[in-house]
Parts: sequence; structure tokens; C-alpha cells
Amino acid sequence: MRGDLIPELRPWKVSHHAVKGHGSGGNIIPLIDDIEKFEMTTTSAPLWAGLVAAIRFIREIGVDRIEARTRALGAYAAEKLAEVPGVAVTSPLAPETRSGLVTFTVDGTEPKAVVKHLWERGRVVARWIDRPAGVRLTTALFNTEEELETVAGLVGEMAGS
Repeated sequence: MRGDLIPELRPWKVSHHAVKGHGSGGNIIPLIDDIEKFEMTTTSAPLWAGLVAAIRFIREIGVDRIEARTRALGAYAAEKLAEVPGVAVTSPLAPETRSGLVTFTVDGTEPKAVVKHLWERGRVVARWIDRPAGVRLTTALFNTEEELETVAGLVGEMAGS
């Protein structure tokens, strides 16, 4: 490749070789004028195949249907958790601001303890957050209403219901 053309060409895939450094605020400084920007590191064929399969899966179902299902499950989880005495759902409940993220608190119980209880008793993956303190669940297309009812029951154990 002619050296004078290198600055005009951009790599189709970027590896660490295409970065000169990091500026303030996390900005990346690209390597513009060196042929090294085209050197690739090892890639994983199984990871690429998985990405292709995932994209195909999403296209077959449709993004709108996935979003609708995720929102509906988030609403269902919030509804079931709100029925548990001592539990306050802190995520937005209005349909236009609802999502698959459901955040809640359990009176008198640290969020970390709730997360630990959900994992140990039901292998439920949740996350504690610290501002504002609470427990966050994430619903997704593949979750079921029965799973969310199980979560509400496990949370009820912690809340003393």
C-alpha cells in the first residue's frame, strides 16, 4: 500500500493496534498514519457465529415484539412485587416510561441481602444499586410470568409476608 494513502483509509474492524492512545475524558486517539492500524488480534469464529445467530434470532422475532414483551414482563413483575407487603416499587409505572428494568426496596432489608437471598433460594439473578438504594431486576423476552411470580414469592419471604 502506498504510504500516502494510509491516513485516508479506515480499518473495517478496530483492534488495539488502531489506537494511538487515550485522551482526557476517555476519548480515544486513533492511529491515522501508520499501517499498524490494520493489524488484527486474534478473533473467535464461535463468537462471530454466535453474533450472527443472535442477529438472525432477533430479526425473526422482531424488535417491536421483543420490546413489547419485555415491557409487559416488567409491568407484570412490578405489579406482583407491589402486591407484597413491605415492598415498594421505585421504577416508573406509567406505560410510556416503563421498561424491562424493575427496581424495588424491601422495608428494613439491605438490597445486598435481597440479591443474595434471590440467588441462594431461587437462582434468580438480580443486582443491588446504591443510588437510590434498591434491588433491580431485568426482564427479557425469554422470561415467564411464572418466574416473576417466583421472584415475588422469594421477596415475600424476605419481607415477612
